[in-house]
Amino acid sequence: MAPNDPSNSCIRMMAPRPWCLPFPYVPEPFPDELLSSWLRRTGVEYGISLEQLAQHIGISTTKPAYIDQDLSRDEIGRLAGAMRVERAEIRQRLYQPLRPQVRSLRAHRAPIQVCTSCRAQHFAAHAQPVFIRTWFEFWRIECQACQRALSSLGSPALDRCNPAREHPGWFSGIMPAARHGAARLHLYARRPFSAVLPPVAVLCLLSKPLTPGWPDDEVIRYGGYGVADLFVPGLSEITREQGILVPEVWTIKKPVRLVTARIILLAALSHFLADPKASFRRVRDTAGFGVGSFLERWVSALPPHARSSIC
Repeated sequence: MAPNDPSNSCIRMMAPRPWCLPFPYVPEPFPDELLSSWLRRTGVEYGISLEQLAQHIGISTTKPAYIDQDLSRDEIGRLAGAMRVERAEIRQRLYQPLRPQVRSLRAHRAPIQVCTSCRAQHFAAHAQPVFIRTWFEFWRIECQACQRALSSLGSPALDRCNPAREHPGWFSGIMPAARHGAARLHLYARRPFSAVLPPVAVLCLLSKPLTPGWPDDEVIRYGGYGVADLFVPGLSEITREQGILVPEVWTIKKPVRLVTARIILLAALSHFLADPKASFRRVRDTAGFGVGSFLERWVSALPPHARSSIC
């Protein structure tokens, strides 16, 4: 009988890769820090990159965007053992999966906002940049760690009104409604099929200007303002003095990145959803649109069950 030569076998049993030993030292993670950010900072302590660290642990992917959401049960176990934590700690630092129709509500490559207070603490404790999950989510307007309002990235536009600084009383007054609107958007991101009227569709409408610049060049009686002005108390007075505070239109694929404008829209969303039928009637009566207008096309694009909630 011929000797049993494994090299001649058509089927080979591959031994699973052994788990790596726990690291002697692991830096303390920051509250709500993404897993890829924590791993990157850990790799710096050992003089290696995130890709090298992931390969050493036995993770199949080395890209931050995939590490933060596409890990198997085995990979979560490997990470928990290497980082000296429970599996639940690893899961808490991953993104919750979003369905295709709401994936635009989360940025994937770079943060859209930051908490300036927490970022200063990060820089004081560690030379490497820290990435917090809240900074990538469009339904977040406040820091989950310190409860401070988030700030947009980049230098402030000096030619644009900053209501948080120039109208602090009014701005703090709309924050409760904005928090409620943010919670409605967060719920929609988690369970998009549970919403009768999609909040994203409402935000698209609220961010539109009430000017003749709308499609069909309709003659509008409420020129110079935005739809959100109809639902946020005091906003029209500031708009009259400072100009429109929502400089970009929210679309299905591109949400508004400016935090101040998003807070205003979320406050308007809260008031709109309190009574959708009355709110839609107010927009329709104010704008004075007829058949074939943008407003009619907006309604026709809604799911059938959503149309019945406003008509």
